[in-house]
Amino acid sequence: PNRPPPGDALTLTTAQKAAGRQSLHFVDAPGLPAPHYPMLTFHPHHHRGTSTVGFDLHLEPKASFTHEWRNQATPYQTGPVLQIKGGRLSGVPGLAMEIPTGQWVRFELTADVGEAGRGRWNLRVTPAGQPTREFKDLPFRSTTMKTLDWVGFISAATEQTGFYLDNVVITTTHPGRPAPAGGR
Repeated sequence: PNRPPPGDALTLTTAQKAAGRQSLHFVDAPGLPAPHYPMLTFHPHHHRGTSTVGFDLHLEPKASFTHEWRNQATPYQTGPVLQIKGGRLSGVPGLAMEIPTGQWVRFELTADVGEAGRGRWNLRVTPAGQPTREFKDLPFRSTTMKTLDWVGFISAATEQTGFYLDNVVITTTHPGRPAPAGGR
């Protein structure tokens, strides 16, 4: 009864792939219950060290893409965020670049989390066959975010379009969760 209108999907496909045999295709559609559907999330729970998220992205025309890191506070706080709409990369002050449609682009975000975190992050963007462009010392959207508990890939379009996502890697220099409150 409360099903969204048909047309949106997350599907494995061989139609486009940066490497390997398949990628994940995000298909957006008009009339969805919220503009942040479809969405894919991961919950890495990084509490200290340097976190890195890398992925390959292939945009279709009219695609609207958002990638965010969040903590689990209520309300949540956002650290690194990047958005691509109309072929333009943005998200925070100092982040601006044309992003081509119809080809693969590699993104790699890094940030320190935990008490050593400074509320800053770095981004490397590498369009296929082009040199890497680096953005350093970008501000977190919320400088008080200290843990990486949520990583999201969001299709934010309100029309029929999509993008392909491949080679997602989420790492930390300090694996393992912190001891429970009260210590051990």
